[in-house]
Amino acid sequence: MKNTRNTGFTLIELLVVIAILAVLAGIGSAALLSAADKGRTAAETTAAKTLISAYQAAAADNGGQFLPARDTSAAGVLNGDGKPVSNRQVRARYPFRLAPYFNYAIESTLLAGNNRQQLLKVMNLSSPSGTMYEYGVSAFPSFGISRYFVGGTKGQTNNECIRSLAQADHSVITFVSAGSSEIDGYEYVRAPGEPGGGWGGGEWTKDSDPSQFGFVHPRHGGKAIAAFLDGSTRLMTVEELRDMRLWSRQAAQADDPNYAVSQ
Repeated sequence: MKNTRNTGFTLIELLVVIAILAVLAGIGSAALLSAADKGRTAAETTAAKTLISAYQAAAADNGGQFLPARDTSAAGVLNGDGKPVSNRQVRARYPFRLAPYFNYAIESTLLAGNNRQQLLKVMNLSSPSGTMYEYGVSAFPSFGISRYFVGGTKGQTNNECIRSLAQADHSVITFVSAGSSEIDGYEYVRAPGEPGGGWGGGEWTKDSDPSQFGFVHPRHGGKAIAAFLDGSTRLMTVEELRDMRLWSRQAAQADDPNYAVSQ
C-alpha cells in the first residue's frame, strides 16, 4: 500500500521551531550586547589610563604644577589638526590643553564611548570638524575632571585643591566617567561634599540625570571608571563614589567618608 502520510511540518512543530529560534536569537543578541558593553568599558578604561598618564606628564613638564582644570587666560592652544583654537571657552577647558600630552588622540582618548556619535547628533554636525565640533569635544569629553579638588581654576584660591606634586600626599580621584542628559560626557565632575556638589540621596538608575550625581555617569553596568592621581584606575559604583576620602586629601587625613567642605 502506498504511504500517503504528509511529510511536511505540522503547525505544532512549526511553532516549536519558531520558539527555539526566538530563544537562540535572544541568547545571541544578549551575547553580542555583552561583548559590545565589555568593549566600550575596555576602551574607556584605556582612555582613562591615557588621560591620567598625560596629566602626570604635564605636571612633570611644568615644574611639578598640575594643569589647571580651567584656565580662561590660556593661549596658544591647538586643535587636533594643529590649528589654533579660537574660542576662549574651548581653550579654558582641560581637553585641548592636555591634548599635546596624549599626542592629540582626540577620539580615542576624549571621545572613547558613545559620545562622538551623540555629540554629532545633538549639535547637528555632519562631520567631526569645525569650531562647533571643537566646542563639543571640550564641553563633553568622556571623562570629567574633579576640578574643585585637583588642578582648580587658574587665578582662584581654593585651599582644598591639589595644584602641585608637592601637595599630592594622597592619591585622589582626578577623572571620572561623566555625562549629561543627552551625551555620555561632561567637562567636569563634582564630588558629593564640595560646594554645589548636588548629589541626590537616591539610588542611581539608567533613567537618572547625571547632574543629580555631580555629572558622574556609571554607564558601565552601574559603575563609573575613576582615574586617580597616582595613575591607577578603578571601576566604582555610585555608592562607593560617595566616600569623600576618595576625592579629598583633607577627608582622607580626617578619615571622614562624609566630609563636607566648609563654606
